[in-house]
Amino acid sequence: MVEPTSSIVGFVIFLILLIISLTSFGYIIYRRLQVILNSQPQNRFDQLGKRLTVLLSIGFGQKRILSRSFWFAGILHVLIFWGFIVVAFNTITMIGNGFKPGFVLPGFDLSHRFGQIYAQVKDIFEVLVLLSVGVALFRRLIKVPRRLTFSWEANLILGLIAILMVTELLMSGCQVRVNPAVFSTMVARQIAAILPQNTPLSAIFQASWWLHLVTLLFFLPYLPLSKHFHIITALPNVFFRRLDRGSLRFIDLGNSDHYGVACPEHFTWKDWLDVFSCTECGRCQMVCPAYLSGKPLSPKEFNLTLRQYINVVQPVFQLRKAQSDENRAVLAGEVIEAETIWACNMCRACEETCPLTIEFIDRFVELRRHLVLEKSQFPPELTQTFRNLEVYGNPWGSNPDARLRWAENLNVPILSDLKAPVDYLFWVGCAGAFDSEAQKTTQAMVKILQSAGISFAILGSEEVCTGDLARRLGNEYLFQTLAQQNIATFERYGIRRIITQCAHCFNTLKNEYSQLGTTLEVISHVDFIAQLLQNGKLKITKPLSGKLTVHDSCYLGRYNGQYAAPRTILRALETEFVELPHRGKNAFCCGAGGGHMWLEERPEERVNRLRVAEINALAPDVVATICPFCTIMLQDGLKENPTNHATHCADVAVLVAESI
Repeated sequence: MVEPTSSIVGFVIFLILLIISLTSFGYIIYRRLQVILNSQPQNRFDQLGKRLTVLLSIGFGQKRILSRSFWFAGILHVLIFWGFIVVAFNTITMIGNGFKPGFVLPGFDLSHRFGQIYAQVKDIFEVLVLLSVGVALFRRLIKVPRRLTFSWEANLILGLIAILMVTELLMSGCQVRVNPAVFSTMVARQIAAILPQNTPLSAIFQASWWLHLVTLLFFLPYLPLSKHFHIITALPNVFFRRLDRGSLRFIDLGNSDHYGVACPEHFTWKDWLDVFSCTECGRCQMVCPAYLSGKPLSPKEFNLTLRQYINVVQPVFQLRKAQSDENRAVLAGEVIEAETIWACNMCRACEETCPLTIEFIDRFVELRRHLVLEKSQFPPELTQTFRNLEVYGNPWGSNPDARLRWAENLNVPILSDLKAPVDYLFWVGCAGAFDSEAQKTTQAMVKILQSAGISFAILGSEEVCTGDLARRLGNEYLFQTLAQQNIATFERYGIRRIITQCAHCFNTLKNEYSQLGTTLEVISHVDFIAQLLQNGKLKITKPLSGKLTVHDSCYLGRYNGQYAAPRTILRALETEFVELPHRGKNAFCCGAGGGHMWLEERPEERVNRLRVAEINALAPDVVATICPFCTIMLQDGLKENPTNHATHCADVAVLVAESI
């Protein structure tokens, strides 16, 4: 076949098209980079070995794409992804041919064995990609899943991909028909066989070559303008994902010129990389408790709103230094509505399911911080919650002296009364001290610790809230005030090892107090009980009866990866143990996260109703919980939605205490 660029006219047209495409692509990428470079710095270059491992498994291995819940769409995407990678080498060859007819990448020549293998694999992938595109178009135009929204842009991209595959296959078929003696692939021979005998092969080859080139050179600069920019940003986004999932970003309150995010440049560069990487697949919103309960929040739409906004205001954004604060756009409450910002449960389900490891929680918290710390705008019910934390050191507004009422007649050691140090501080938490249901867990933990002969004590009235609630509601100043008070108490008593019974307290003490300069060894009560059972310090003497399931806490589970310990405990109880459909990493939130324990919700939008419906369908006798907030929310939900089968909630500590 005669190369289309072998003539002067053909070469000039090729060169003009290439220059226009690359120049346009470079300019658009420059604009995107300006957004990223003008944002806040963030160190994501640590632990390179671990980052490379994640890149291989999630990036190239497409581990999350192939999740159980979305396996069919995942297979389609994997075929297209790897098809692009395989065909990319042929694309380089094609562009090289434009400059030098007969150009071949080293080792890819058909006279070499590797080149022949590559040709076979390439053609097979082109067919698979074409089939995947056909199925994807069917799913987008005819049988549309709930998580997908109609997008002419997505259909255009799929059409362009189809054109690239069809023209490539036609060129291969024409080459085989013209010169059947040279090496040919199985697919190319089949294409050649179905071409009519009187087909103008040269004309088809030339038309396919130019159509392929024009499609490719249009596709390139269009990518960064569309959702398919993720083709470029996906792998970097996975590489730069956060490796610590338990903590929120730290603010140096004494050295910050702003608190939270008001303007686009207040986000970090990774925030904008996340926004540009969103594929609009909708997986995040299909696991989001806020979205599924009818609240005005979709993680997908959150990304799209920010991306559409930055595309409009970018010229202003780049010249931000010349603007006054009054003229700058405000994201919190204007671009992103306040009701959307406060709807997030911060359960991290969206982050767990996102194929590209996009991060949402920190962005929601930063928007809340701006509303709370700079504008003093927050739901009215939080006024009393914040005041209770400030005055009483707990959100219930109870007097600190009441922290010990649960301990009457239990002979619980208090640190201030002891002369000798103890091995562990037992952190009771606000719920464990003041909520009647959570107090049962506290009393059960004391029985367990005393039965196992553990050296422990509590702080009593000296304990104040860890600040988790304040931090997730955007009140970073209040969080740091409470945390510093607790840290001073820890240092006064020389405390380094802590047992918690609240998943929120565990996460905050373990992952966030280190930001304030203290090092603590923190263990959750489920992990501690599991260890006591395994090493024989606790023995089950009265196995439970009935059917039992477990509700995974977001803050022990997705935040800290603790799934095995509660199941170890429940199996030791020798009862009939069954799993909920949504469990482990896919567990559904109870509705208390993100401060929603203290936020008013319309009855029809309560997240706990969705979880309780799933529990009622399973009809267990007992739902084991591992966090007091989960216990409260699920117990309330079960009371509101009773069934003929009576189900009640109990913390694993309560179940163990009843069985020893």
